Amino acid sequence: LIQFLVNLSEPIFPMSLLDELRSDSNINDFCMQALLRLTPIHYNTLIYILSFLRQVLKHTKANKLTSTKIVPLFAKCIFHYNPLAAEKLQNMRQRPYMVLNHYLTSQSFVTS
Repeated sequence: LIQFLVNLSEPIFPMSLLDELRSDSNINDFCMQALLRLTPIHYNTLIYILSFLRQVLKHTKANKLTSTKIVPLFAKCIFHYNPLAAEKLQNMRQRPYMVLNHYLTSQSFVTS
């Protein structure tokens, strides 16, 4: 799954949307609005992946996977995010992690 997502010609969640997230933004409102701005294929793919990852997190006790472990791995795939390049930009490094973690852990985005 990870290799497939990395090899997509464009990210499921465009970094251009992340550029709109400001430090004073309400993360819940931002995430909701961002979903509405995705194309239908990107929206459906993201929801499917989030649903799968939420199922994985439901079994944390057995599989030892937490959002802390999953988020960095899947942020690279979903956003085509390069953490090494983002280190140069203040605050940019945390945006993909923050958004993906919110989608996975917030009750506002229960997908399954």
